[in-house]
Amino acid sequence: MPEAAASASETVSRARYEREKEARLTTERLLEEKSRELYEMTLCLQKSLRKERELAALQADFITAVSHEFRTPLTIIDAAAHRLSRSVESLSNPDLEKKCQTIHGGIQKLTELIETCIRANPPR
Repeated sequence: MPEAAASASETVSRARYEREKEARLTTERLLEEKSRELYEMTLCLQKSLRKERELAALQADFITAVSHEFRTPLTIIDAAAHRLSRSVESLSNPDLEKKCQTIHGGIQKLTELIETCIRANPPR
């Protein structure tokens, strides 16, 4: 009987060993698969981050270029409106003065819009 008990115990131990071995192998395969997926996702995220940074830089460059393109004509218009309003003072034409004020107001609004865009997207 002791031999039968030892044999049964060996059979149980061997079966348990095989189950644990299979569980370890399954776990290792799963870990390897998940690690590979994580690595691929990391590469994808890094690529997306680079693309986002490139787009942010392009946006900032665009805002800077648009700002410059708006500011130059606005400065010219503003200077002309100032000269015109000084001339109007000597001419006493209320309609012309009102139009000069409208020009100044429009220039101020556009300038504020440009400043808001620059603050939201500062140049690099």
